[in-house]
Amino acid sequence: LLLRARIKQSLHAFEEALADLARAQQNGARSERVAALRVGIETALGKDVLDKLKSEAQRNPGLYSYADLAAAYLDRGHFAEADHLYTQAQFLYQDTSPTPLTWLHVQHGIAYLRYGNLERAHDFFTAAYERFPDYYLALEHLALTKTVLGRAQEALVLLLYQEDRFASSPGFYS
Repeated sequence: LLLRARIKQSLHAFEEALADLARAQQNGARSERVAALRVGIETALGKDVLDKLKSEAQRNPGLYSYADLAAAYLDRGHFAEADHLYTQAQFLYQDTSPTPLTWLHVQHGIAYLRYGNLERAHDFFTAAYERFPDYYLALEHLALTKTVLGRAQEALVLLLYQEDRFASSPGFYS
């Protein structure tokens, strides 16, 4: 139910996601996991959840709780606080999978992109792409910033390389 709620949240089926969270809680899911997902959905629905996000980050300091709080600050125009939280979030990650850090670097880059610092955004997208080249959001944002920075040829080479690499993978087109 928690996984299904997360998937529905990513598809913007927020009411269905909230229903799954209610069922998950009734079936004994850990309340902190339910609360963290609920805050994400409430944020997407435009509710003011800054205090809840602060409490969650204090209770469960981690990559996602800090990133969620950073995004809330960013939405309120507090770039410095968001930047600090995104930076701190990477030091709280305690696993070996590259995906969460890659995702975090992309989010941090998007923050810089939103505030007009293309060079710094490019740095984060580069870091994300180097960490995990198969993460499409990193590739997409890196190519975008290269293009906007006047380096369209580099962006094209990057995209063509990835297309050739994926196309040559077994079963890619099957």
